[in-house]
Amino acid sequence: MKRISLLAVYSLLPVTLFLSITVQAQQLADDWHGTLQAFPIIVHITWNNANKNYQATMDSPEQNAYGYAFDSFTVVDNQVKATMAQLHVTMEGTIENTNRINGQWKQGMVQLPFIMDRGKLEIAKPVRPQEPFPPFPYHTTDVTFTNTDKSITYGGTLTTPEAGKNFPVALLISGSGAQNRNSEIFGHKPFLLIADYLTRHGIAVLRVDDRGVGQTTGHYQGSTIADFTKDAAAAVAYLKTRKDIINPKKIGLIGHSEGGAIAPTLVAGDKDIAFMVLLAGPGVNGKNVMLAQNKAIASAIDSNSVNAYLELYGKITDLVLATDTTGLYTRTIKMGEQWLKQQTPQTLSTLGITAENISRQTLVLAYAMSNPEIKSVLAYDPLPVLSNVKCPVLALNGSKDVQIVASLNLPGIKKILTESGNKDVTTIELPGLNHLFQTAGTGMPSEYKTITETFSPKALEQISSWILQHTNKTR
Repeated sequence: MKRISLLAVYSLLPVTLFLSITVQAQQLADDWHGTLQAFPIIVHITWNNANKNYQATMDSPEQNAYGYAFDSFTVVDNQVKATMAQLHVTMEGTIENTNRINGQWKQGMVQLPFIMDRGKLEIAKPVRPQEPFPPFPYHTTDVTFTNTDKSITYGGTLTTPEAGKNFPVALLISGSGAQNRNSEIFGHKPFLLIADYLTRHGIAVLRVDDRGVGQTTGHYQGSTIADFTKDAAAAVAYLKTRKDIINPKKIGLIGHSEGGAIAPTLVAGDKDIAFMVLLAGPGVNGKNVMLAQNKAIASAIDSNSVNAYLELYGKITDLVLATDTTGLYTRTIKMGEQWLKQQTPQTLSTLGITAENISRQTLVLAYAMSNPEIKSVLAYDPLPVLSNVKCPVLALNGSKDVQIVASLNLPGIKKILTESGNKDVTTIELPGLNHLFQTAGTGMPSEYKTITETFSPKALEQISSWILQHTNKTR
């Protein structure tokens, strides 16, 4: 969900480079800002007088992403070029005047218009009335621990009730994209809120920065569900050492979205896990999850066009997931051209696809799906995983979730678990909630930042009461 994903919606728009003037290099040193697909972007440009070169960093405040450094930032006459390998970004533009750079943002195979204006960008702090602030009526401890080979050091926060010990504990596992321990997006801090609520009700909580984020070392780029499962296992191993405050026999997992695939993958191999909560977790294979997601998000257009697009999406997915991906991009182009010939002019017009752009459109999808994390999500099959989960399971989903569609995934989770012999399975579809468990209007991702509610109180109560019910049982 919440990656530094500046390319959430793909489009191919022409860019006009205006007649420009030459500006002396040092004059660009300043704060600049622009917008990429509704996300405000801030670029800090400085001039290194000793080396006579530019240095630049990028912030995306609404995605809680700060200080992403460009590897290079060069100016030749009135042409600007910057590169950032970790995000596969190239930014090129023309200095239109002393206060504007007009050009393109290229990420992978996607190109988007990007205009930067000089000056600080004032972003109003969003209203988030549920966010808790200290002093808290419980203990909050920043902790660090390592994985088995000590290649990664993890930074997190452990919250424990104020009095007593031997508490049940929940490890929070985030969804897709590099996230901090609060799973912060658009000013919302859902994991902070969940930890606060549960700890106030007698449940300890550990929340951890993703690898490569905050106080956790390592690299996020190129990681997969298997890697994130190892990270979660390291956190569980740490919790097992905290017998001074928690009950090692009452360690559970709460996974959101992709975390709802990571959690059962870990539980299937660790029979010591006492309980599992899936928040908008997948109950069908990754390909079908994404097809349903695309169908739900595109519900406003005619069904013929939607079905045609889903056919294209499915075929590209199959190519990406094939055992042999030799010549993937060449085969993707060929398949796209064949698909194009079978479509009506009306369908192509609705989808904005032409003979001129079909190759780029299909390559954009194939390139995105080939990202190791996305590919592991598409390849995820819950059947062999959930079949080996024997601990109590609570699965919650919002009725307005368009990313993990409740009507498809909740029945899938229940069917697999019950048919494999798990006798303690609860699945609940919560009316009116979206993928982030906010009370929503449409459920579309465009609403996430406009909703002041961070996490539904009804969902919080469901999670808390279920965990307390199960951890108070004798195991």
